[in-house]
Amino acid sequence: MLLAIDLGNTNLTFGLFEGDQLRHDWRLATRRDSMPDELGLLM
Repeated sequence: MLLAIDLGNTNLTFGLFEGDQLRHDWRLATRRDSMPDELGLLM
């Protein structure tokens, strides 16, 4: 399994791959007031 992370200006995008196949993906909105612990829990 591979977790791919794209850190963009408006979204954090995650993809979970098994081999060449994408198994799941999700997005979190990037907010200036987010705390590191909050982002860790959401991931």
